[in-house]
Amino acid sequence: MADNEKNAVIILDSGKHFNVQSTVVEIESQITAEKEKGASLPTIKVVDESGREIWVNANHIAVFHEYVSGRPMVAFA
Repeated sequence: MADNEKNAVIILDSGKHFNVQSTVVEIESQITAEKEKGASLPTIKVVDESGREIWVNANHIAVFHEYVSGRPMVAFA
């Protein structure tokens, strides 16, 4: 992945947004794998837009979607 490439947006239940290089498919795959392990607090690894690896508690993800350039972000309520 190229540096600063945004492929997905993760919005946590706190309303905090993460723009990530990880794709929606990668995020879904990790969440599914953690659920299959029976994890009660699954954490998943994503790559932020700067290329850093970040661990996110999947239980705190309110929504994630594909990043589309030029599409306005709607505030999470």
